Amino acid sequence: MGFFQSCWSNLRQMPWYARQSCTAGMLVGPLMSLFVLFPILPWRVAGRFVSHAELWSSGLGPIAFSSALVLGIGCWGVAAKNSKARWFLVLWPVVQNLAFLVVPEAPRATLTINLFIGLTGAIVLYICLFHASGARRYFADGGA
Repeated sequence: MGFFQSCWSNLRQMPWYARQSCTAGMLVGPLMSLFVLFPILPWRVAGRFVSHAELWSSGLGPIAFSSALVLGIGCWGVAAKNSKARWFLVLWPVVQNLAFLVVPEAPRATLTINLFIGLTGAIVLYICLFHASGARRYFADGGA
């Protein structure tokens, strides 16, 4: 059985809450990476449209690409029952909120709130992916 077939098959063994999120991440992560990497769609940042070059020169392009890549790697890895891939998902909320450190126009309150939300998300994902009984069972039979 091929890698992709195996991953899609493994989704059925996940707890329902993980299956829904993982399926979305398996699709959104790679697609978003392509949309950020190549000038496919116009981007709207802080209420105005920016070019692809401006997105990358502002520092938001690398952060958005990294965030989408981390999400995709984490979700595909979890679907492949690679227990180490869970760390990509734990880091994902922090990586996506790093943009607020690079954007000079971001208000200080927004930075604090978003970093708090990112860290809280990372903690919740850590608990769900490493300590929930369903996740432990999922990775116990065949996890790398």
